[in-house]
Amino acid sequence: MASEQPGDRLAGRYRLEARVRTGAAGECWRGTDAAGAAVFVKLATTAEARAVLAAEAELLAALRHPGIVALREAVEDAGRLALVTDYLPGGDLGALRRAVSRGEPWQRVLGALEPALGGLAAAHAAGIAHGDLKLANLVRGADGGARLVDFGVAAAARAGLLARGSPYARSDTQWAGAAPVPADDLRALGALLYELATGAPPHYPDPAAPGREAPPLPGSVPAPLAALIRRLLATDPEARGDLATARATLAALAARPQAPEPPARALPASGWRPATPLPGAASEVPARRAPSRLAGLALLVAAAVTVFVALPRWVREHPPAVQVEAVAPPPPAAAPAATARRPLPTTPEGLAELARAKSRAEEAKAAFDKARAGLEAEHPELYGGNDYARLTGSAADAEARYQARDYAAAAAAWAVAAELVPRVRAARAPALAAALAA
Repeated sequence: MASEQPGDRLAGRYRLEARVRTGAAGECWRGTDAAGAAVFVKLATTAEARAVLAAEAELLAALRHPGIVALREAVEDAGRLALVTDYLPGGDLGALRRAVSRGEPWQRVLGALEPALGGLAAAHAAGIAHGDLKLANLVRGADGGARLVDFGVAAAARAGLLARGSPYARSDTQWAGAAPVPADDLRALGALLYELATGAPPHYPDPAAPGREAPPLPGSVPAPLAALIRRLLATDPEARGDLATARATLAALAARPQAPEPPARALPASGWRPATPLPGAASEVPARRAPSRLAGLALLVAAAVTVFVALPRWVREHPPAVQVEAVAPPPPAAAPAATARRPLPTTPEGLAELARAKSRAEEAKAAFDKARAGLEAEHPELYGGNDYARLTGSAADAEARYQARDYAAAAAAWAVAAELVPRVRAARAPALAAALAA
């Protein structure tokens, strides 16, 4: 069957707008329904993919939960089977990688994660293990909370087929070919939290590591969270505990008060002080100053005419040469050397995961380039200060990481740079105002 194209329609109700990704089993699209609302469409292109997609539709129909992406329907059209779900506009949680190292409060990270964990708990209560819990399968809705998506591995197990999912999310039993169970999702949750803390999943970029202990966590990770991650990554499924305990630990961490913002620096006091009236002379002041008030009012009127009428006309006829003396921002941190490129994975799954990571990095770069468009023409080096230095440093770091095939870190660095662009732009107007005042 020929590949679908933008503008194609399904069952007369859905229009395909843009291809999101293409895999061996099918295609994923962003589409619109008859009312123009955005939807997400998964299309099966093989007989095996049809069986998995039909099983996934059954699972989603049974798992109606606010933390799980909502199923619209499964439709047949001209021999095509399509799974239609709500479209989640917030992107996956990959944008929160290295949240701790870049100063993001864990309260926000865990707040975004909690709705999806509620959906996972509902799935476990129904006897269903997701089997592929990873950042790409936790997608944020308009409210910023993540929903659990893509039950393809669970659906394949229900259809009697083997689907292992991401190599970084697999437990040792999944590596051996066993169908996923809730304990496997706990191990995947540990890997997910590890990736949020460090920027890459355990053992990246060599996922084929059954039985190995995860590398140590950085000291910036709160101790309770680090202990939870170590427990969830245990090779013994019994040692991982249960999801309710993990959620309680995360909720307690999220409830911790955030570190207070540093106090705003007080502006230097002006050298002018109102004159202290002499004792006993208060009643004489109004009488003595009555004539001077009239003179003062006349001066104010003259000043207003000068400022609002004469001065603008003079400036138009004699444009001044205003020179902004910029405070040089601190030099950006040097990008890490990219001479030693990471070796390519040796398994098909590893290569596929690396390709997906590369695609996510390129999407992050495209978003950064779009946000930065036109910024350099405004000479941000004159007013951007520390934020501009961090922006350029993060962009340089992303380029170096990308060349070294550290695509997860590159995507995170480009995301940081993109977040800094509005802050740099916001500094322009106050700097210009100060220059004009000077």
